Amino acid sequence: MQKTKIIATLGPACEDVKTIHKMLLSGLSVFRINSSHTQNITHIKNTVKSIRQEAQKLDKPISVIMDLGGPKIRVSLPKNNQSITIIKNTKYRLGFKKYEIPLNTKINVLKFKKNATIKIDDGKLNFKVLKIANNHIVAQSLNGGRITNNKGVNFPNLKLQLPAVTNQDKTNVQLAVDLGVDWIAQSFVRQPTNIYPIQRILLKNKTNIPIIAKIETSDAIKNLDSILMKYDGILIARGDLGVEMELSSIPKLQKQIINQCIYHKKPCIVATQMLESMIKSDTPTRAEVNDVANAIYDGVDAIMLSAETAIGHYPVEAVEMMSNISANIEADLDASNFNRNIIDSLSTSITNNYLAICHAAYSIAKDLDLQIIAVLTDSGKTAIQLAQFRPNATIVAFTPHQKTCNLLSIIWGVVPVYTKQPSNINGLYSLVNKILIKKNLIQSGKFFLITSGILKIKNSTNMLQIYQSK
Repeated sequence: MQKTKIIATLGPACEDVKTIHKMLLSGLSVFRINSSHTQNITHIKNTVKSIRQEAQKLDKPISVIMDLGGPKIRVSLPKNNQSITIIKNTKYRLGFKKYEIPLNTKINVLKFKKNATIKIDDGKLNFKVLKIANNHIVAQSLNGGRITNNKGVNFPNLKLQLPAVTNQDKTNVQLAVDLGVDWIAQSFVRQPTNIYPIQRILLKNKTNIPIIAKIETSDAIKNLDSILMKYDGILIARGDLGVEMELSSIPKLQKQIINQCIYHKKPCIVATQMLESMIKSDTPTRAEVNDVANAIYDGVDAIMLSAETAIGHYPVEAVEMMSNISANIEADLDASNFNRNIIDSLSTSITNNYLAICHAAYSIAKDLDLQIIAVLTDSGKTAIQLAQFRPNATIVAFTPHQKTCNLLSIIWGVVPVYTKQPSNINGLYSLVNKILIKKNLIQSGKFFLITSGILKIKNSTNMLQIYQSK
């Protein structure tokens, strides 16, 4: 049973029903809507509807993430000029619309360090900042090349005045509510208070959608602990992070962030260029396979495909490749080579009944070599926290809410099952046993663990029992 979840980005290459169906069969658990490249709302609604329908046909829960664009500064060229040729050691002005390198927004520099640089198109073109002027920056090109429209612009050593949530983001949060998505990912989170504008919109709509912080700036690294306390999960966006930070530091940062997420019991996603060559090739490079494998060894909850599925030639094959890598690496995981060994001692600082039960379930399943931990959960909280202990056993989360079932599809090692809640303890065992056997999750005669609480009372996880399947 594949434990590391796979996320695919929606796009022209994978939006038809046939491809969606194949991707779900290939091991996909999550679809991502990239709002930075999405305009047609009707088309998005129809695609999400198709995803839900295909998932229902296959009896496979699926998560949908709305990924907000955030305050991303991009090159904004006029319609009659779709590229700029940059000549090395030449001065250029960067600013809103009317300058040699026109940008999509006004820039207000609050502070900048000596030898500050500007990077365009993921660092392919670099500029040294010479002067901060009214509404623009004067910079000298350090290399030559061509800039096409809509390429991202990074200011790693400049502090800019930017909104945490743009007006377009607010529109897309409302769209996320209307679509009934399961997660929201917020781009360019710099501090924990950046979450408030999104929460206010959700509160106004009387809904609760968990929010993931995308870590892609040096400020986010500095404030990681406080961000983790406020947000519901983390996405390591290695594209912009690799431009903002020293590129050679990214592997170390990835491991540190995943460690912190596991310790704080929050799900974590690794993204950007995981199988980049599969945009045009049906086979990844050996380095890409190793990259995916290392993220799995690190203990990440989910691994993400971006352009590989959005515009790539082989979206289904990319999902299949990730699934095959996951299956191979997860067969090799044990306490000597898996990240849970690093943080297990830290995880024993128990502060509530959820954690006490989760740690006990993890320990019992480990000691008795049980295959299944069945969790009855209303909100999904117990399953999420148990998953962060990374047990060898598969976590089967039984919930009476389809929304919770979909939400849990992104969580490591969790198989969500939508089912009505039994009325008594005897009915509980009978129901769980029947579903486990029917779904071929356990063989008759094998023991499994059930964790639950007082039935029909929320937030009451306080019971562990061992049963034998029949």
